[in-house]
Amino acid sequence: MRVKSFTLLLSICFGILLLIGCSDRVHVSGMVLLRSGEPVTKGLVVFENEKISGISDIKTDGSYSIGLIKPGEGIPPGTYNIAIQATGTMGNIPMNTDITVSSDSPPKIVAETSQIDMKYALSRTSGLSITVQAGKSMNFDIIVDPPKN
Repeated sequence: MRVKSFTLLLSICFGILLLIGCSDRVHVSGMVLLRSGEPVTKGLVVFENEKISGISDIKTDGSYSIGLIKPGEGIPPGTYNIAIQATGTMGNIPMNTDITVSSDSPPKIVAETSQIDMKYALSRTSGLSITVQAGKSMNFDIIVDPPKN
């Protein structure tokens, strides 16, 4: 009796692992573009639903490729809301620049500017979504508005 119970339990565990580990992930990639056609050159794209989130860096050419852990590895089929965070530079100072303050000069404050409207920073306010179908890869370009002045 113990052998049958163990075999049944082992079969159930294997089945669950098979379902979780071998889920059909769909490769979703594309471009993040301003309405003018210019690429958004920095930032993050996040696809999220109530269960999981996929993320990708935005490359300098505007391209992205969504993954759960590694960029480009794909995401399971489902409907996702999309958030985009795209910060750029202000003046000639790149993002994430360390600013050294000396006693001889006043500190300089550098504000990062967003390349896109701030409504895209949260998936609940972006108005962007995608339904990912099982099967082959998807190309999905995301068109966004520039920041409001």
